[in-house]
Amino acid sequence: MSLIFRAIGGAVVVGGVYTYTAYDKATNYVPVSADIQKVETLCYGTKTERGLVSKTKKSTKEVDCDLLRSIVSNHPEYKGYSVHSTTYVSYEYKWPESGQHFSGRHKQKMNDDGNPVKRGDTIQILVSKTDPEKTRHL
Repeated sequence: MSLIFRAIGGAVVVGGVYTYTAYDKATNYVPVSADIQKVETLCYGTKTERGLVSKTKKSTKEVDCDLLRSIVSNHPEYKGYSVHSTTYVSYEYKWPESGQHFSGRHKQKMNDDGNPVKRGDTIQILVSKTDPEKTRHL
């Protein structure tokens, strides 16, 4: 019975967080267009080691993808690591309150049309109504 209450409690918490996030975005942010200035893909490696009663997950720092792939394939200490990529988009936007230009950075692989992001694309972001440097994904 307590498992059912835990599941219901977890669902209530998740629903509450989702509702607050939607409310926060609708109340405190405005959508604006942002011009992509730079797209950078970095990679990190992960490896899970299993013991008798535990498992340990190891991760590397984010570095150039070609460098990490070379290290993973050639260095004995990094054998067994999987390589994962993260795409960072740096962008500029105009804050509607003052017209001043600001910049930001998000993790994002696809543009608003579902295509891979590239320099020069325009994406939609959310900008805080009170803090021009505070942005969120749309």
